[in-house]
Amino acid sequence: MAFCEGWKYMYIQKDEEELFQTWISERPHRNPFVKDGCHSPETYLQSKHRVLFLLKEPNWGYSQEEQAQYSAEASEVHDQREGYDDWWFTVGKWCVSISNPKLSWREVENKVKSDGTNKSIAPFPMVQLKKSPGGGFSDASSLSKVAREDKNFLLRQFAIYQPNFIVSCGLWSIFTDVLFSGNNEIYVAPNGIEYFISSDKEVNLNNVCILNFCHPSMRCSNALNGAVSFALRDAVNFISEQKIQL
Repeated sequence: MAFCEGWKYMYIQKDEEELFQTWISERPHRNPFVKDGCHSPETYLQSKHRVLFLLKEPNWGYSQEEQAQYSAEASEVHDQREGYDDWWFTVGKWCVSISNPKLSWREVENKVKSDGTNKSIAPFPMVQLKKSPGGGFSDASSLSKVAREDKNFLLRQFAIYQPNFIVSCGLWSIFTDVLFSGNNEIYVAPNGIEYFISSDKEVNLNNVCILNFCHPSMRCSNALNGAVSFALRDAVNFISEQKIQL
């Protein structure tokens, strides 16, 4: 790896840690606090499209009552970047589809199984909107409140990675109404996926493409998994080929 890329690799890790320390200090009720982001800065920097995923919250099976209870207890910190369990298998297939656009769906599935989820996800930062864990159901009003409270932190985290794309995993209204509110013109890729281009000069986030996509926990027939995954792949490739200012 070239010296310049090595410097950027260390820069990502350093900036993540500095941001999380401030976040933990200023939001003590986000407890346990789950660090997230870039599993492998080196492979992310080498990736073609530089795609980041924003999800809702770590799914630890907590009820609303348990979330309230734990938020008041002694501070704990966990690190999602250390590894991804079987829950992330669907996301791993999305990632492999983007990284290897010529693979068939059967080949995508086999590659994720052989490489493992960690390696499949490594070139893609995984960011949770809410840094404290929840359960299988996310309350929309609660997530919107967190987004408004932590907007600056989230945008600063995005800016660390300087992504070309951010995939909104079931959080479209939060992107359009909170994180990048304004008169963003909505475009539609040929396969129907919506997207817009936006910036936030305050945090040095420039011309990032936000894609409207589903959450990996979305319930659908297994027969449609390939179609869903390839829809994201095709939208990323289409926008890149159009040479829209990213």
